[in-house]
Amino acid sequence: MRKNIALTLTKISFFAMLTYSVLFLAVLRIQISNVTMLLGLFSVFFMIVDMAINNFDIRKLFTKELIILLALAIYSLMSSLVFAEHKFSAFNGLFQLLQNMILMVVTVYIIVRDQKISFVAGSFVLIMLAMAIYALGNMGEFDVRLTLTEDTNANVLGHNAMCALMFLPLFVKPNKKWFNIVLILFAVLFILTIVFSGSRMSFICMIVFGALFFSRILPESRNKGKNKSRLIASIVGLLAFVLLLYLLIPLFKGTLIYERMQSLFELASDEDGDGAGRIYLYKRAWELFKTNPVFGVGYANFAPLNYGAYTHSTYAEILSCTGLIGTGIYLAFYFQLKNRLKKGNNKEEKNQVTRLTMVIAFIVILVLGIGEIVFYKINYFIIFGLITGYGLINKKGN
Repeated sequence: MRKNIALTLTKISFFAMLTYSVLFLAVLRIQISNVTMLLGLFSVFFMIVDMAINNFDIRKLFTKELIILLALAIYSLMSSLVFAEHKFSAFNGLFQLLQNMILMVVTVYIIVRDQKISFVAGSFVLIMLAMAIYALGNMGEFDVRLTLTEDTNANVLGHNAMCALMFLPLFVKPNKKWFNIVLILFAVLFILTIVFSGSRMSFICMIVFGALFFSRILPESRNKGKNKSRLIASIVGLLAFVLLLYLLIPLFKGTLIYERMQSLFELASDEDGDGAGRIYLYKRAWELFKTNPVFGVGYANFAPLNYGAYTHSTYAEILSCTGLIGTGIYLAFYFQLKNRLKKGNNKEEKNQVTRLTMVIAFIVILVLGIGEIVFYKINYFIIFGLITGYGLINKKGN
């Protein structure tokens, strides 16, 4: 019991930091000076104490994912010192990247010590659930789009709800009907939050998740037979989802999300619509990339060079800010996450639904990155940590 006290305190600090960073700071915009750093230091301190008590091998935390991110941070620092016009913005962004990386390490440590991902994933879902309930309870008070405060970005709300939605299958219990009904209610709350937030990328990711859930997770949870029967069940599940989507689409006509989806790919000038404005930002990112294709214009320098506007795309942001070298390093990070999931595909693992959920979460993050900058946000590093930790504890022979 005493050996786990430090681990418990690590979890409490982690949960408090996640609650403050994701809910109060990123969404509600309630900022208290240095709280994130303080809670992060508590998490790291108790983690180190727990490592000392239990003789934990620290080398397990120096995963390939972390090494690649460190390489990206060092490269971005060096290139920004030389090429960045707004060096303060680069340093501030890199400091945030370092904080996110530390949180990712704490996430991996908790998962490795627990030998399961339920605490981290459950904490994430509960915090996002509180956010969704608060938002839906105040619907229409601040804006046409569902949001939490007057100056809150509705897209952040939608993205967070999507991230929580895709982890709900982890908690399905086949023999507990009422518990699963509660999970379905949670899913409905997250879906409503996504729809009413008007976040187009979250809506697209929700469709991607739905297709993969019906074609992969649901057949796996229902069918433990041979591969042939699973394939048939997957095809039936996918067709059922397509039919369901076809029946539901008319219900969205005339709604905000329907209108925003229509405007997503408007090919016009940047004054003619939000969708066209996104295209303008992508073109601007390409122009900046061409000014220094090898090294980029400097980490986190797109916004200060464009009157505070972000690219709204992970791939456009990393390409314009860090050039071909930085983009290559970042894509290597994604490639390593894919390898981690592949190596973590332990054939002896009983719960294959968990494995499929983690794979689908990775796919959703790749899709979400088209319209969201994931490496600036703390919640996505929690997901990176979940994928890494899951791969470590389910590695064959572990």
